[in-house]
Amino acid sequence: MRYRLFLRFVFGLIVAVLGVGMVSAQQPIAYLVSSAVIPSVTSTPAPPIEVRGSVSGLINALQSVYRFQYAGKKGDRIALMLQSPTLDIDLVFYGLNEAGLIFKALSVRGGKAARLPFTVPADGVYLIVITPAKAGTGKFALTIGLDSDANNAVEAIPTLDLSGQVIMMINRWQKAGLIPDGGKQIISVPNGFGTTSDPGYSIVTIERGLSVGDMVLNYQVGWLSAGATSGCGFMFHTVDGNFSMVLLHQDGQVALIQRQGDQNSTDYERSSELFKPGSFTTVTLIALGDKVSLYLNGKLETTQKFEPSKGGFAINVYNPADNTVVTDCRFRNIWVWSLD
Repeated sequence: MRYRLFLRFVFGLIVAVLGVGMVSAQQPIAYLVSSAVIPSVTSTPAPPIEVRGSVSGLINALQSVYRFQYAGKKGDRIALMLQSPTLDIDLVFYGLNEAGLIFKALSVRGGKAARLPFTVPADGVYLIVITPAKAGTGKFALTIGLDSDANNAVEAIPTLDLSGQVIMMINRWQKAGLIPDGGKQIISVPNGFGTTSDPGYSIVTIERGLSVGDMVLNYQVGWLSAGATSGCGFMFHTVDGNFSMVLLHQDGQVALIQRQGDQNSTDYERSSELFKPGSFTTVTLIALGDKVSLYLNGKLETTQKFEPSKGGFAINVYNPADNTVVTDCRFRNIWVWSLD
């Protein structure tokens, strides 16, 4: 709430002092204000987003502010691309340099897309803040591209055609440039399940002895029952106690995590409207080098930076510490296409 009040103050300051109203989606305006107005950018925790990375989220009464960090290099020419199918969205992009605070703003109307080009003035961490222009519920998608991409056109958020057999899907995605040519299918499991009321993570290993790095993991998951914040998911790149994991939760949250040692090196968790809790959802993970892209029902949820890794696979059932309900996760059509 404190951060939301701060944003209202900043926008109020702009209107009162500079006489600027709504920022046009086609005419983004840059502002320079005193660094005393806000705390240090690096003191505000936020997940990272990189060039050609995408994130999405659901704005509602429970979460109306989203923050992301961008690590910029001086001279980089980037473009922030924002869209929402239903909701009017405001975006603020700011960072500190020797002259003070750099502040840029962008607004997009529901059903439209908008683009904010920007040349990074100095090395450093820049903060992106997304809020609704007015109270409401709706999905947004944010992509950072290069300013030269697509001749200044708004980049489309990637989607996957999930029809047909595995080889047909792979061929389409390769032709679209989403994954490299080659590879082979190494896992095909028609059905799986995990059922427990025990707190913590309960794991069922799939195909012991495998070690895969670059790959496509695809499966469908739903549940017959679950605790209020319990979840069903899949671990990948599991090796020596380290792992990566995707979880869909009963409360509508989706998590994409990389665990190394005793901490999460990547920790993405957001409300998502790309799946309906309990109903079967098609989950597709594309892991290539240090990037992992997560698609739900063929639509991109996020692309995150991961430490490159290899390892195995496991079904995962999660229950919080106070859980007493049996979480009954069901999986079907599990397959993995190795690109190593």
